[in-house]
Amino acid sequence: SNCKEAYHPEESEIQDLLKEYCHDINTSDDNVVEEQVLSEWQERFADKDGGYTLYRAKGCDKCVDTGYSGRVGLHELLVNSDDIKRAIIAKMPIVDLNRLAIDEGMRTLLQDGIEKVLQGDTDIHRVRAVCMK
Repeated sequence: SNCKEAYHPEESEIQDLLKEYCHDINTSDDNVVEEQVLSEWQERFADKDGGYTLYRAKGCDKCVDTGYSGRVGLHELLVNSDDIKRAIIAKMPIVDLNRLAIDEGMRTLLQDGIEKVLQGDTDIHRVRAVCMK
């Protein structure tokens, strides 16, 4: 927080974040999901003119010129619904179990990270470094 640098992203950067956020959401109409997510983002994160303020790491003495100091948690919580329980008992493949959980509303680590980018808690480079290993 001591040296982060605010900037206003291009529309293409917001669209890239939106595509990444919606990548794992299973639907027959990707455009509808993206429109819903973008509408929610505009309500939660945009200014009154519909613009966004994101931050990038700059570096200072307090962070040893890295641009990062401390930690921000990214969280993914699997809620144990009846369908999830049945899937686990049936030893459903992890890919299918993950899809079921997302269909039931679970947010992935990447999605949580993107929301923290939009909140100004971190930047997309750190989120990608953690989530894209």
